[in-house]
Amino acid sequence: MKEIVLKRIELTNFKGQARRIEDFVPGENYIFGANGTGKTSVFDAFLWLLFGKDSKGQSEDKAKIKMLDKSGNPIWHTDNSVEATLMVDGEELTLKRTFQEKWRKPKGQAEAVYDGQKTVYSWNGNEKISAAEYKRRISELVDEDLFKLITDPHYFASLKPDKRREIVLSMAGEVSAEEIRSANKELSKFDPGKNLSETKQVAMSTKLRCVHERDNYPARIDELIQTRTRKEADLAALFDQKQEIYQHQFEAAKKELSRLDEMQGDVTSRIDSIMQSNQERIRQLAEIDLYKSNKQAEADAAVREYNLKNADNQRKLQSLKVQLEEKEKSLNEEQKNLQKCRKDLTETQRGIELIRQEEPPIFGAVCCDKCGQELPDQDSEKEKLIEKWRELQRKRIDDLTEEGNQTYQKGVRIKDKIADLINSISDVKQEISELEDIVTVDRGYYKVDFSTDQELQAMIDAVPEEVSVSEKIENENNRIRAKKEQFRKERDEALQQLRRYDAIPLIKADIEQINARCAALEKESLEVNQRIADQEKIIYLCDTWVKTRTELLNKKVASKFKLVEFKMFNYTQEGNPVPTCEITVNGVDYTALNTASTINAGLDIINALIQFYQVKAPIFIDNRESVTSITAPDTQIINLSVTGGGMK
Repeated sequence: MKEIVLKRIELTNFKGQARRIEDFVPGENYIFGANGTGKTSVFDAFLWLLFGKDSKGQSEDKAKIKMLDKSGNPIWHTDNSVEATLMVDGEELTLKRTFQEKWRKPKGQAEAVYDGQKTVYSWNGNEKISAAEYKRRISELVDEDLFKLITDPHYFASLKPDKRREIVLSMAGEVSAEEIRSANKELSKFDPGKNLSETKQVAMSTKLRCVHERDNYPARIDELIQTRTRKEADLAALFDQKQEIYQHQFEAAKKELSRLDEMQGDVTSRIDSIMQSNQERIRQLAEIDLYKSNKQAEADAAVREYNLKNADNQRKLQSLKVQLEEKEKSLNEEQKNLQKCRKDLTETQRGIELIRQEEPPIFGAVCCDKCGQELPDQDSEKEKLIEKWRELQRKRIDDLTEEGNQTYQKGVRIKDKIADLINSISDVKQEISELEDIVTVDRGYYKVDFSTDQELQAMIDAVPEEVSVSEKIENENNRIRAKKEQFRKERDEALQQLRRYDAIPLIKADIEQINARCAALEKESLEVNQRIADQEKIIYLCDTWVKTRTELLNKKVASKFKLVEFKMFNYTQEGNPVPTCEITVNGVDYTALNTASTINAGLDIINALIQFYQVKAPIFIDNRESVTSITAPDTQIINLSVTGGGMK
């Protein structure tokens, strides 16, 4: 077992301790003092020496190791150091860490300025060791996290539950599957798979799916039974009916329809005779329509002839419209160019104003902020440089002014071009308007006025009157049609009833299919119930596995400690375990313990950690005065007690 013993520690300008030396013996040691006298600083110094952090885990740049004056300001021009002598497995080792300030004197200044700090490391008097090498050697000596675990009784309890659980499980060891099976005979043949939670979740999901499936079977079977009942009733009704009656109704309706067809044929012949007498009238009306069409065609031909004569004007009109479109497009482009010129001119004016507002470099500056040249100390040389800067400023203003003048002249030319385009567009529009008046044809002028056409009127007067079908004949025809429709319905109804007999074999087949489907669904329902039972067994075995594992794990953990106990699981409302790691003493949660109990609990944990990791180191017990008696591990103890007196 590795053993680290602290023999001596010396603090220089460290956390309010200008110089402090403490010597220790291998067994139990005491540091007495009132609050604020630096007892805890000894532990902070020891940790800072090893790891560059204090007891709160703060690194050296945040640990506030510098000495402070009465106003609370750091005292400068002092180095801060901690030196300690250790016994590591019987061999003496001297370590030292020094926090050194760095100062530099800028050119031209009388006083030095603070330029950060550096840390110097010493290993057995060798002060040339690098930070990386020092850290490597310390890590070989002892792991930082392990050192805190075995030196601070409160450190383990300050860790998060998952970290505490990780450490405890590494000490106790995991519970194997064979141990669980041996502890519970119900689990002797159970294989939870690689992931117990996943196995249980799969089983629960499968069970839920099967339950939903099972719940659907009764309704499906009932629906099939109802369908079968209806089909059986239909089949019985078909057998009770008399096919001869349907046959008689069908034949009687068919015969009556044949007689009505003959009667309607006679009426139709009389109507045809009347319609033939009207054919001459229809022919004459057609000649009138043809006459009107010819007259209108002559008028349309006159319009086409006029349009041909004006083809040149049409072509010229189209050309002018194309010109107008192009000129309007050019006008739009030039207006955009003019807008851009105005925007560029505004930006140029803004740039000139910004340059005018610039000021020369400030006197006393080391370098010119424009050219970067170092400024000499003589005022005359500075004035020359400032004048050179002003010449550059005027040159930049002149360049931008010339640029702005060019932009302004460009804008003037664009405005002239826009005015020319506007005038040209106006001329083209005027010319288009004049041509449109020329080529437009008033088609109403060529429309034929039939109201004054005497030839047409004579043709209309010669058309004879229409001969209408008599009301008596029309009524007879309608009566026959209504009668035929009635007997058609009777015939179709009888035919439909006869066709129902064709469905008898189909209905029988449907009933047989329904019976087979009902039997299949009942079998499937039994199979689903068996699957539900199988999944319920898996869920039960998973819960039993977790319960058995939890009991075994708690026993293993309890065997490593004398005073403290660990609650390794919380449970949900449904009874599912949730991993945790809560410290208790005699059933009382660690957070509810008094100071003495928390210290003894921490010492019990440290003792178990020492046995597991096989490493001993000095244990620092703060507030030792609050503990009447302790159960200390067999290692060096450094008690920090708020009382009077000196060190024992």
